[in-house]
Amino acid sequence: LLEALRKRMDFFGSMGCKVSDHGLAYVMYEPASDDELEQIFCKRLSKEHISVKEERQFKTGLLIALGREYHKRDWAMQLHYGVKRDNNGKVFAELGPDAGIDCINNFTPSAELADCLNALACTGQLPKTLLYSLNPSGNAAIGTSLGCFQDSGAIGKIQQGRAWWTPR
Repeated sequence: LLEALRKRMDFFGSMGCKVSDHGLAYVMYEPASDDELEQIFCKRLSKEHISVKEERQFKTGLLIALGREYHKRDWAMQLHYGVKRDNNGKVFAELGPDAGIDCINNFTPSAELADCLNALACTGQLPKTLLYSLNPSGNAAIGTSLGCFQDSGAIGKIQQGRAWWTPR
């Protein structure tokens, strides 16, 4: 999976890409070893059930691996979260995703955001990062978290953005 994603990043990089964009319900952090991640991936490929913990471990491992790749490529990593998508089943069935039926998700654990950023910072592989949430109550947590991870690698290395779907 990671090799396939690297190849896609190579292609997008060849086309001038410099920014990733991850839309998440929230930034989670549930670390696992490489062997555990491989076992989870194989289970899922075999259509076996994976637990909530395994899902969180896999998502964490994937985001950390992607963050390392972005750092190597000097790409910025955007993480936007705090949204619950496609809430009205009738409208979704008629119009599909992105039909304006999203709402605020108020589950945004800032401790896990900090732990995720820290996992990359500890190895010197935290890419330039842009953080934003649809939930305005998360803004203070984002603001204090980004201050913890600034370094001399880039001016304003970690920044708080504004979700594209909010009014200007």
